[in-house]
Parts: sequence; structure tokens; C-alpha cells
Amino acid sequence: MAKICMVAYTYYERDPRVRRDAETLIEAGYAVEVIALRDDTQSSKEIIGGVKIYRVPMSKLRGGKLSYVFTYLAFFIFASCYVSILHLRNRYRLIHVHNMPDFLVFSALLPKILGVPVILDIHDPMPELFGSIFTGKANSFFRTILLFEEKISFWFADQLITVHKGMFDLLTNRGVNPARLEIIHNLPDPAVFGKPIATHANQDYFTLVYAGTVSPRHRLDLAIQALSSLKDEMPDLRLKIIGDGPDLPRLKSLAKENQIEAKVDFQGVVSMVKVPALLGQCDVALASYSDDDFGNLVFPTKAVEALMVGLPVLCTKVKAVLDYLDDETLFYFMPGDIDSFIHQIRLIRQNPELVKTKLKNGQNFLSVYNWDKEKRKLIQIVDNLCRKGYEQ
Repeated sequence: MAKICMVAYTYYERDPRVRRDAETLIEAGYAVEVIALRDDTQSSKEIIGGVKIYRVPMSKLRGGKLSYVFTYLAFFIFASCYVSILHLRNRYRLIHVHNMPDFLVFSALLPKILGVPVILDIHDPMPELFGSIFTGKANSFFRTILLFEEKISFWFADQLITVHKGMFDLLTNRGVNPARLEIIHNLPDPAVFGKPIATHANQDYFTLVYAGTVSPRHRLDLAIQALSSLKDEMPDLRLKIIGDGPDLPRLKSLAKENQIEAKVDFQGVVSMVKVPALLGQCDVALASYSDDDFGNLVFPTKAVEALMVGLPVLCTKVKAVLDYLDDETLFYFMPGDIDSFIHQIRLIRQNPELVKTKLKNGQNFLSVYNWDKEKRKLIQIVDNLCRKGYEQ
């Protein structure tokens, strides 16, 4: 049985993309081992869904630029040691590295020297993401460094994968050969997000729900401001936030300042398999982003998850979304515009037939774009690279 090693600066069980890829390759007959982060509650080794996970002795550290650089470098060193030692023991046929950071691909240096092909899976563009988090500027010295880091990382990989059309266009415009780059859309696993299950269980409330990373770039402050503005007009309006992230303290403080803390449920991190049922108990899913270089490159997997369970979606109007989902499918508000956000909430509540129409159009989208189709492309790429490595 051919063995594949995945490397990802993430908590494996909380990262749908990495977990979905790994379990897909297990189903295809490969043995998959993953090198990932470890939090204080986890063991150093574990098998989940047939995937063997090696957890390095470190967790994520958020903060300024230096904190990111330090944690990325520390994980890179750990991952490089793990990949090298495990390869000498297991003789991997393929190394599949997920960014961020891009330079994590060099953790596969020893296997690469020994003829093993390497995939770099580009979830997010580092220059745009760091610009969104720290500078907000299109050009800076730090951005120049990140563009160079991106370029040499792409050069090192045998195959590049990315997640949607906008990312494909961005990377090819930066000089990536289109023949080396394949789109594997980041779509939910139907084994987890299967048939529509929306129940709107609590009829006493009308609940907006967000499930994902809680960071400033997701602009959840708009949802809290909307609840405050509508508390007299819609006293039954509630907000549920599922997940963790650096913006949680600010959002909790904002809810308290607006005297609506009782209307906002901070659910915290939950198991991925529990998310569909939690979504299904709510009424509208949120997919909110900043209107910057990074925000316009984010495809809302969370919006697709909501469509799969039968929830209408209220989404920021940004380019990456509009490439796939038009106004006939989602309810859109203008980036950072609280009045536009509130208008869409009113529209949803006052037009149940429009909601049904958009959900029907969402099902049409899902018939074209779904993981069952995407995973066949992933398996074909892996098969070809493993065959190439074996022949060498």
C-alpha cells in the first residue's frame, strides 16, 4: 500500500479541508499520515478515520508579525524533522503540504532529494492575508518578502493545488504556469453535510448563525450592531457564533456595551460532525468578510455548508463568491455596510417565498459543485504523482 504524508499547520480534527483530503485518499486505498499541531488536551499520536496523526509538541500562537514568524518557523523545524525521520522509516510515495505558510513545503526537502514528488496545496494567499491582518496596504517591504517566499515555495513543489477560480487567476497572473496548477474546490464533505436538515427548532427566536474562525476580518461586529439596532423592531432576533479566534474578546465586549449579551450565544469550538445539526436549528447563516485584497479572494465554504443543510445565506458581496454564487442564490450585503446588512435581514424575514427560491437555486449549484466530483480530481492527481515517483 502506497504511503502519503500530509503536513499542515493546523489542528487536524478542526480543519475540514485537510481532514477531507486525507480521508478521501484513505478511501482511494492509500495509507495516509498527517503531521499537525497539538493542543494541551491531545495525544502525540492518534488514528482518526484510518488516518494516522503525528502531533508536534506545539499549538498555535496568535499575536503580531513576530509571533506568526516564530510559530511558523518552529512548526517548520518540527515538521522537517518528522517528515525526514518518518520517510526513512516508511518510504513515502508523496508529500502533500498545505499552506500556510508556503515555505512549509521545504519540510519535504529530504524526500524531494530522494525523488519523492511534492504537492503544495494553497488554501490562502499569504501576501494578501498578512496585508489584511497587519498592514492593510497593497505594497510594503513585508509584502515583498512574502511574494518572494511564495515564489520559491511554488518553484520547489512538483504540483500546485488551489481552491477556486479567483485564486487560480491570482497565481497565474503572478507567473505560475497554469499546467502546474489545479483547482480542487474547497467544498463540504457530503458524509458530514448531507441532506437538508434545517428544523428551525426554536420557534420563539429568529437566529443568525456563524460557524468558523472568529477574526476581525470576518466582520461579525456588523451582526452585533444589527442586533442592537433591531432589538425593538425584532425582539426575537438572536445571534449564535460557533468557533474560536482572536476577535472573541472584542465581540463579547461589544455585545455587552450594546446591552445585548443575552441575545448573543458564543458557542465556542465544537466537533465538525456536530456543526450541521447546530446550523439546522438556526434560521440564517452568515458568511461575512472584509472588503480588501484578501476578502475578495475568500470563497465561503461556510455558505455552501449552510446551503447543504437547507439554510439561506447572508453573505458579503465580494468577488470570489460572485464567481460562483449570484444574487439568485444568496442574500448579499455590501462590505462593511450596516444599513445594507439590516436591509437584508428585513428582506429575509418578510419574503419566505424568496428564501425558498434562493434555496432551490442553491441546490442547483450543489448539483454542479460538490465534493464527490472534486475528490475524483484529487485522487487522479495523487495517482499520477505517485506513479511518477515510483517510476523514478
